[in-house]
Amino acid sequence: DEESKILGFKTIRLLRHVKEEDDERVAKWLTERLPCARFLINIRSGVAQQAKSFSTNFHHDNAEEQLRDWNRRMRNLYRTLGPSRAYLLDSAKWFADVSYLNDVLPWLGYSDECHFNKVLQYNTEHGSGHGDVDTSDLMIDGSKCRYAAGDVDER
Repeated sequence: DEESKILGFKTIRLLRHVKEEDDERVAKWLTERLPCARFLINIRSGVAQQAKSFSTNFHHDNAEEQLRDWNRRMRNLYRTLGPSRAYLLDSAKWFADVSYLNDVLPWLGYSDECHFNKVLQYNTEHGSGHGDVDTSDLMIDGSKCRYAAGDVDER
């Protein structure tokens, strides 16, 4: 039924081609066009390793500075949207500890019994995303996970 569905999409570099002074306009556009949406905003606190990868693979100059600025802008977007509409995640934390990622499930509206057992690390030092990642024990217990529409508390 329609009330129990969660639809989503992923975008990266949301503000990439937007001037910083227009960031609030982007937040307003998102909330007006997607009035029931919740936004997962992901940053990566340890930018040194990410910057090295950017510099090597994408030939970015001053990548570390750009990534720090990117994280700052994404934190500002989170604050603009507010905690009832947005959840700020740090991939450096959820790669290391799946319980950090499990905290978002009740906020999204899933029952408290719903938990990930591990995180698939795609395109990282632990998994290149080219078929060499063991996913045999990657699961979420479907018997315990239900979407609890309307039972969601604000953080």
